[in-house]
Amino acid sequence: VTRHVHQQDEIALHFGGDWNNPEDLGGEIDFGVENDFLVLNTSCAFFAPRGLYHCPVIWKKWSKPHIEMAITLGCGTR
Repeated sequence: VTRHVHQQDEIALHFGGDWNNPEDLGGEIDFGVENDFLVLNTSCAFFAPRGLYHCPVIWKKWSKPHIEMAITLGCGTR
């Protein structure tokens, strides 16, 4: 996904699939925020308030399965 912005708040979750070591993401991800990148290498959640430019998400390393989930808050409300 390329750099973009939303009109609603969003939460991006990245968590590893090793239930014996839940902090282990099982990889390394560069997550674009505005004009910088965060390096994700542990399970984490990221809050992107509406209007914040984010992405791309670039998988740099991959050693174990992990899950990425995005939750958009306030969709359909007026």
